[in-house]
Amino acid sequence: MYACDGILFNHESSLRGETFVTRKITRALARIHLGLQDCLYLGNLDALRDWGHARDYVEMQRLMLQEEQAEDFVIATGQQVSMRTFVDTAAAELGVRIDWHGAAEQETWTVAEAPAESAMRPGQIIVRVDPRYYRPTEVEPLLGDPTKARERLGWTQFLGYWCIYPKHAPQRIQEAALLTGPLEPTNRPYALAKIAGIELCWSYNRQHHTQYLAAMPTNL
Repeated sequence: MYACDGILFNHESSLRGETFVTRKITRALARIHLGLQDCLYLGNLDALRDWGHARDYVEMQRLMLQEEQAEDFVIATGQQVSMRTFVDTAAAELGVRIDWHGAAEQETWTVAEAPAESAMRPGQIIVRVDPRYYRPTEVEPLLGDPTKARERLGWTQFLGYWCIYPKHAPQRIQEAALLTGPLEPTNRPYALAKIAGIELCWSYNRQHHTQYLAAMPTNL
């Protein structure tokens, strides 16, 4: 049997579901830019991730399958990006510069400069920290080593990790509602699975007079 494993680190595109932090950030900034939202709430701003573009990673999977002998490969950029850098760069794609104030849960980001066509105004707070988005057990900083893939397969990042920002930030809003409205199509199956788990838990509690809680994974 020909079988190989691709250990893929975080890879993003504009098709990513909106509950994931990358789309959450870029969608919120676009909405604030258009005057459709006031503020973005995030958790751990110091979280580090190794982000790449999904198109690059799919090409890497194709290259892996061309090998005569199946082997396993790590697919990553080999570079880390913080949540702060992601927000800063996504905002820059909209022509917005942000200033940081405070620390920890009191940290806020205000608009320093914004283009004339933007609904954002200097001094406006557009990002706040909300402890509810902290993960109980934050993962260690993620960083992959793609050396083997580069040396054995000659793989290079055609798009690179910075490309995820312009792919996300300038896009127009497709949904007229917030999370309380209709489910976003690309995220619908994921959201329905979570809703089903919560409903099952509630049903069990009603039938057996228990007080169990449904613990669902959340994103930054």
